[in-house]
Amino acid sequence: MEGSESLTLIAGPLIAVAVLGGLALTLLWAFRSEQRSAAESDAPWAAWDGSPWPTPDPYGEDDTDTDSRDYGLLKDVAIVDGPAAADALRDALALCNIRTTVVIEGDGRIRVLVFDDELDHARRVLG
Repeated sequence: MEGSESLTLIAGPLIAVAVLGGLALTLLWAFRSEQRSAAESDAPWAAWDGSPWPTPDPYGEDDTDTDSRDYGLLKDVAIVDGPAAADALRDALALCNIRTTVVIEGDGRIRVLVFDDELDHARRVLG
């Protein structure tokens, strides 16, 4: 009996350490692969907050008449030619706590959108 009792005293902590080690390795793998996939993204640029820019419509359903598009509660505050200009506008609006999003049109123009209730304030900020 004395041998099995000492085996139990050793095996219990060893099993607990093995389970915790397996859990730690699983968590390291899961979070490391998420960071790696974000870093290996093939997005050519990133927005001011580091998130990748949206791509033009992948299904080729872009209208030639982009002024007739409906974005629900979002309204155009500006249409610019490149990501640097869009980032500058988004930065200025973010300083005033105005939430923005962007849409890249098929012709490469970028629409900066804000919520309808913030549109007047955004236009005053941007002059």
